[in-house]
Amino acid sequence: MKSALFVVGAFCVITFASWNGLHKPPEHDSLAQLISVIFVLAMLAQLFVEFTCFRERLVLGIIIISLLTMEVQGFAPSVFSNHLELVKSIKFALVLLGLFVSLTMLIQAVRSPNVKRAGRTPLNS
Repeated sequence: MKSALFVVGAFCVITFASWNGLHKPPEHDSLAQLISVIFVLAMLAQLFVEFTCFRERLVLGIIIISLLTMEVQGFAPSVFSNHLELVKSIKFALVLLGLFVSLTMLIQAVRSPNVKRAGRTPLNS
């Protein structure tokens, strides 16, 4: 349940940042940021292979796509120059989808009888 809560919080922040940056020009990235994003993408791809749940894979796929589009916009802005507003809107829609999927993961974790509640053991419940 803690991981689902973390994912929901992260997607809330990402959603706000995406909404806030809808009408701003893309930023130019540094080489150090590119190296760190490549490292993060490699870790996310490894997690994508390990997870078996469709919703977890969907959320990771959305994160990977968002990171890739962000880096392509930063290093090769001419790729999306003709359709920049459309790409930003689609990215925002994907982030909203990720937020809703992560909310369903949190709701399922709360409703699941297999989740241990803090302070409740079989002896004192």
